[in-house]
Amino acid sequence: MCMKSSKPSTGRLSDRSAAKLHTPRRSEGGFTVRSLAACIAIISSMLVASPVFGAVGGDGTVPPPDGPPPNGYVPDAVLVKFAVDFPPEEVRAAFGAVWGLEEVFFTPVSHFFRFQITDGMSPDEKVQQLSGLSDLVLVAKIPRGERDYTPPDAKYPNQWYLPKVKMNAAWDLAGGGATSFIALVDSGVRQTPDHPDLGVIAGKNFINGGSDVNDIDGHGTTVAGIMAAFTGPINGSIGIAGINYNAPILVAKDGDAVPDADRTAAGIEYAVQRGATAINVSTTYSGITAAEIEVLRQATAYAWNSNRPVVASSGNNNASIRGRYPASFTTVITVGASTQSDTRASFSNYGDTIPNPDLHINLVAPGVDMCTTRKDGGYDCSPGPDGTSYSAPMVTGVLGLMEARYPNLTSQQMNDRLGNSADKVGGYSYTTTICGGINLYMGCGRLDAQGAIQ
Repeated sequence: MCMKSSKPSTGRLSDRSAAKLHTPRRSEGGFTVRSLAACIAIISSMLVASPVFGAVGGDGTVPPPDGPPPNGYVPDAVLVKFAVDFPPEEVRAAFGAVWGLEEVFFTPVSHFFRFQITDGMSPDEKVQQLSGLSDLVLVAKIPRGERDYTPPDAKYPNQWYLPKVKMNAAWDLAGGGATSFIALVDSGVRQTPDHPDLGVIAGKNFINGGSDVNDIDGHGTTVAGIMAAFTGPINGSIGIAGINYNAPILVAKDGDAVPDADRTAAGIEYAVQRGATAINVSTTYSGITAAEIEVLRQATAYAWNSNRPVVASSGNNNASIRGRYPASFTTVITVGASTQSDTRASFSNYGDTIPNPDLHINLVAPGVDMCTTRKDGGYDCSPGPDGTSYSAPMVTGVLGLMEARYPNLTSQQMNDRLGNSADKVGGYSYTTTICGGINLYMGCGRLDAQGAIQ
């Protein structure tokens, strides 16, 4: 269909031929630019045979896909193969210019081209546009693969909850997240000496106004391990892997065993002002005064409106979150606890028993038999601790990864990504149009880390 030049290239240029390089009939590999341009014009006008959309089997058939790839498709490129093996530099100059494409690379053995889409079309639209060109053997979207990073940490086999929420695939997408830090408003983190599996940046003690955030009670250290314990070569592969394992933790100490609401609120505001991506509050208050409720409400609203949202545990009372703070505020992401079998943990607080679209938990995350760091420098694993206190930091850690992959999201966009990707598990009924369906006990479903940051 496309004619070869009458003077094939020898691969060398004499002095005389070099002097003629300005002419439009430069010949390399048997094709001329002029003949290729004519060929492209013919291709552009002929919509005859449909190309193959996928790998071709030995009998010439295309095996049906098993389903969409778990990591989706490259958002701005397509794969193309021509029936005639055009020289790549000429394809770039002619075919790409005609069809809004720019060559990224060419495989010289299999003769595939990866083209960047430059005209604003989606891959689906571009495949549809090119689907009738008779000189194309294949045009297709490009699926993303999976590497499924598995942490080498000694106690990783005890962390059943990481594969459950697809952390391995999420790490493939976003790594351990290191572009920012996340905050913990709690009893502190072990610092005398530092826990070998945790990294803390200078924080604030709201009991005495100082900078000593050492954990006397132990609760904060266990929460911190779930959220951001080191992994791999960072600390010699000891201990456990945290969700956001590259992120340092900003600690705001709001008390020891018994926190105070005003200190928690002050810690939230402090974390926002320091620039934390997300703020973990694994604490609930009930029976507090209207003034204390208002202090907490204003702090969480400030964080939400600053796009540095608070992630709050729903509480461990097997009761509604009504009257429990900050879990019942609409300006937080409230997280309940789930089990190994993807059901609600028996202790986990849930949405309002009176149908109320503004009073529900956002989602659940594992919170039973967790494996995490202790204030004595060791670990609690098999059996490990239970509680929504350990569900919330899983979500906080994922928000840190999300920020590393998609900077500048709003609080609502972060919340929507979590809710819309959550797995509808446990055999529960999920109703309403919020996040594709919401359940009284499970919220939008169980955390899917891969889906949230994909």
